[in-house]
Amino acid sequence: MQFMYQLCLAQAQECILEKSMTDNRKATINARVAAQIVDYYNMALNALLQGPSEEGSIMDLVSTKLYKMWKKYTRFKATYYGCIALLYQGMQAEEQQKMGERVGYYQAAIDKLSEAIKFSKGVENPEAVAENLTFTRDVVEGKRKAAKNENEFIYHEEVSDIDSLPNVKGAALVKGIPFNVNDPEISGPDIFSRLVPMKAHEASSLYSEEKAKLLRRISGMIDSKDEEVVSFMSSLQLDHIKAHLDSTVLPQTNQINQFFPQDIVDRCAALSAKPEAIPNLIAAMDKLNDAYHDVDAMLKEIMQLIKVPHCLV
Repeated sequence: MQFMYQLCLAQAQECILEKSMTDNRKATINARVAAQIVDYYNMALNALLQGPSEEGSIMDLVSTKLYKMWKKYTRFKATYYGCIALLYQGMQAEEQQKMGERVGYYQAAIDKLSEAIKFSKGVENPEAVAENLTFTRDVVEGKRKAAKNENEFIYHEEVSDIDSLPNVKGAALVKGIPFNVNDPEISGPDIFSRLVPMKAHEASSLYSEEKAKLLRRISGMIDSKDEEVVSFMSSLQLDHIKAHLDSTVLPQTNQINQFFPQDIVDRCAALSAKPEAIPNLIAAMDKLNDAYHDVDAMLKEIMQLIKVPHCLV
C-alpha cells in the first residue's frame, strides 16, 4: 500500500512538472519539482525493498516477475528524473553566470541519463521509452558540449565536481486525499450487488420447497373443507328458504311444489296419504307413557323390598 501511495504521488508530480515545462517556468522551479519526483520514487523503491511487515513482504503478495518489474521501473524513473533535476540546476547556474557549476551539473546529468538507460532495459513500452531517452540525451549532451566549450574558451572557470555542488530541495506540490472506497460517488455502483452466494441460493431453494409443500397441504385442507361446506349447504337447500324470506307474497296452491324443497313436499305428501298416522302416533305415545308409569311403580316397589331385609338385620 505504501508503494502504491508513493507511486501515485510521483506520477501526480510528473504531471505538474510537464505543465511547468510547457509553461516555460523558471529553471529553479522545474529543478525543485523534478527533485521531488526523485524523492517520491526513492520512497516507493524503499517500500519495495523493506523487510516483511505485519501484512508480509510484497513478494508474498505479488508474483516475483511483477515485483522485479516494479523495482526496475521505480529505479529507472528515479534515475531519469534525477537527470532532469540536474539539467535544470545547470540551467539555473547558467542564469546565475556560474559557468563552472553549469558544466558540472550538465556532466552529472549526462552520467545520470546513462544510468537511466541501463535501467530502462526490460521496462514496458520500450519503443516510447527509447525515443524519450534519445531526445533527452540529445538535449543534455548538446547543453553539456556548449557549456564545456564556452567555459574552456571564454570563462575559464573551474569545473565543480558534483559532490561539491549544492543539492536542490524538492517541492511537494501534490498530496493524497483520503476517501471511502465504498462510497458510490467515488467507486460507482457495486458491480457485484446482484450476485448471491451459493449458500444463499441453496437456502432460498430449500425455503421455497418447504413453502410450496406447506401451501399444498393447506390448500388441500381448504379444498376438502370447501367441498364439505358446499355439500352441507346443498343438503339444506337454503336457496328455497331465502326465496321465501325475500318474497312478500305467499305462494299460490299450484306453486307449492316449486316454492318448498322437494324433500319437504315428499314428506308432506306421504303424511297426507296416511291420515291415521298422527292418531296412531298419539296412541302409541300414550301407551309408552302408561308403560313408563308402570315400570316406575314396579321399580319403586322393588326398592322397598330390597330395603326391608336390610332393616331386619
